Amino acid sequence: MSTNRRLLGGESKVVVKYECEIEYQDSANSGLTENDVGPKLMDNDSERAFVEELQLYENRNQFEALKGITTGWNGEREGKQSESNGDPHFKTWKNEHFEYHGQCDIVMVSNPNFANGLGIDIHIRTKIVRFWSYIQRAVIRIGNDILEVEGSPETFKVVYWINYEHQGELVDLGGFPVSINENKNLYSIDLGSMYPGEQIQFKTFKEFVGVKIVGASESSFGSSTGITGNFASGKTYARDGSTILNDYNALGQEWQVLPSDGLYFHQVSQPQFPEKCWVPEDPRGERRRRLDESSVTEEQAEAACSHLEDEFSHKGCIYDIMATQDLGMVGAY
Repeated sequence: MSTNRRLLGGESKVVVKYECEIEYQDSANSGLTENDVGPKLMDNDSERAFVEELQLYENRNQFEALKGITTGWNGEREGKQSESNGDPHFKTWKNEHFEYHGQCDIVMVSNPNFANGLGIDIHIRTKIVRFWSYIQRAVIRIGNDILEVEGSPETFKVVYWINYEHQGELVDLGGFPVSINENKNLYSIDLGSMYPGEQIQFKTFKEFVGVKIVGASESSFGSSTGITGNFASGKTYARDGSTILNDYNALGQEWQVLPSDGLYFHQVSQPQFPEKCWVPEDPRGERRRRLDESSVTEEQAEAACSHLEDEFSHKGCIYDIMATQDLGMVGAY
């Protein structure tokens, strides 16, 4: 697919090529391997291209095609990764995992020094459902451009706002090219023109949204702050930059979006500061009771998620299936 993108600092345009990612998902067969994929694909040009791409990843020991919303690569890329996804599971810059189930707008990452002072902010909006919550929307600002992404229960449907225009022309963000895959569930912001090999990805599955920063370096995210912690140490600092918060409920409240952080979502949703994030009542006790009453067992969830090698994704997958009572949630991974 060819498209135009605006270059930084000017109005000239160039044509660039994007290669669309083709994904194959089969929630009924969670044990798929790269050897199973080819025979299951119908015979058309796009899917033959997918097989060729699959072979390329296999040669690199980076087979990722059957993985979803928050997984890392089997062959770890250089640089760090920070993630937040779906039923809010967070990964710090040091690959430590935690959950926060409050409802509010949260600063995932903020760095005013990004891209020679363009600055970057990534905020997520969570929503409570019974004893758990999920990321309903995510928004990213680079320079003067703002992209907001929302999930959808409809397959192959994109829901986004670019500079507050619903489904507006989406070419670049702050001069960095943006592409959407053919399944309409993966938005990729290519930072390679300034930070080679780095990307920011928004991925949707049903109403769930996930955010992943891939290949982050000291030059791009070294001075960033937010709920995912300090880039160098991985410690989860409060806003004062010195207090370490190991209570993740306190950490979530600490990084609730303040007016000074910028209000980038196109609509205001409650709660907003100074009202604190809403927290489910007795989430652990309620979860235990719900699990006792559940129709999907932990053994079934474990079996559905058994193909996920990444610990972050594996644990998140099991939790999400048990919380939603939907084995199909494996498709988010």
